[in-house]
Amino acid sequence: MRAFTSLLASTLFGLGLAEAQETFEPAKFYATHCAACHGADLKGASAGSLVDDTFLYGRLPNQHHRNILYGIPGTDMIGWESVLSKRDANDLVKYIFAKPELPDTAARELPDQLETERTTLEFTPWITAGLNIPWGFEFTGPNSALVTERGGTLRVITDGQLDPRPIANLPPTYVHADSGMMDLILDPDYATNGWIYIGHSHAIDDHTDRDSRAMTRIIRGRIRDHEWIDQEVIFQVSDDLHHASPVRWGCRFIWDPAGNLIFTIGDRNRAEESQDPGKPSGKTYRIRPDGSPPPDNPFVDVPGALPQVYTLGNRNVQGLGYHPVTGDLWASEHGPMGGDELNIIVPGTNYGWPVATFGRGYDNSTVSTQTAAPNVRDPIHQWTPSVAICPIEFYQGDAIPAWHGDLILGSLAFEGLYRFETDGQTVTHQETVFRNYGRVRDLKTGPDGALYILFNNPDRIIRVTAASED
Repeated sequence: MRAFTSLLASTLFGLGLAEAQETFEPAKFYATHCAACHGADLKGASAGSLVDDTFLYGRLPNQHHRNILYGIPGTDMIGWESVLSKRDANDLVKYIFAKPELPDTAARELPDQLETERTTLEFTPWITAGLNIPWGFEFTGPNSALVTERGGTLRVITDGQLDPRPIANLPPTYVHADSGMMDLILDPDYATNGWIYIGHSHAIDDHTDRDSRAMTRIIRGRIRDHEWIDQEVIFQVSDDLHHASPVRWGCRFIWDPAGNLIFTIGDRNRAEESQDPGKPSGKTYRIRPDGSPPPDNPFVDVPGALPQVYTLGNRNVQGLGYHPVTGDLWASEHGPMGGDELNIIVPGTNYGWPVATFGRGYDNSTVSTQTAAPNVRDPIHQWTPSVAICPIEFYQGDAIPAWHGDLILGSLAFEGLYRFETDGQTVTHQETVFRNYGRVRDLKTGPDGALYILFNNPDRIIRVTAASED
């Protein structure tokens, strides 16, 4: 198991690093403080191998760097922040990743079949070339779809083939860090009105300038002759509520049963504003298809509040799905370093960020000493360490009968697919289906009843069914 689960050897061999040599020697450090757990040849001892292809806590160098400095909560892996500088930790990661046995981090092929607890899955390539950081997709027909790319483009899949031409005349998108073009959704009456809704990062200054003031914006338009037409801006906050930060934008969509559009905006690196209904960061929103707030929205009559706000205290919601039995709206949410959450969305509710959280800052700082607080709804599940939980889908297809009604989730950092069994608002069983085959960005049940997985690194869409008994 390739996971920095220990490096606990430091405590066993003593912390004689106060006298460490002036020049950090990663090979010597590894031999003295890491090899007892992970093996002199990196192939494992009391803890996992560092040269196989099974990662428990992330397979990318930056994830190992964080694990070395800050440790992994709930495991024997301690943090080395008080001993190693960030440069030292970086040199140690370079030493480990220089080993020729390490597989290319982008070259992971899914198997044709995979045994799981309830069924054997079959993976069939659908779109495997030509995409550039795809973010969200929606089926427009039995074998056709629209796909957003984070760089600001919208692509068309027709008869299972990716059109090489992006849709023309889309508006500029601010693309820095994790900003860009994000989710899309079709109007419930798309077959007759053609409306397509897109969330993207919009700057009121220069879209090419990282320090421009920007915010998540929601637009809708139609496609005719491969061009974006009839654009309408249906959600955009005032200029004074835009600010410079390239991170945590949301943005996931879902229609509620009444035909209102629910979407999300991340905290935009302004955690405290997540608690203020008058600020756009760190919220879920509910609007009519034309952008107007429904009159029963929880903050519509609150002075100074944005009338579109539906919930607050949400750090960065990345998945939305309605439970097929209870009708509850479930949401997956990114924590910082730890504290990813699975929540039930209730109008007007506070989800606590940053007042109460299981996570810590990316520099290992304390965000809050509380994991629960008055007037804050607790998550029904949390992940520490953070897996960067992303899309969720209550599977309702018939191509994987054993999974019908289960909650399927994907993660970015741990590149995992998970299956949760639920009873009401309780998770009763969890299964890790796979890890380390790419960042799982979106999940959809297709018109054919199959589960489709959109990956980044490598960029592709894979069709998943139960294997034939034959």
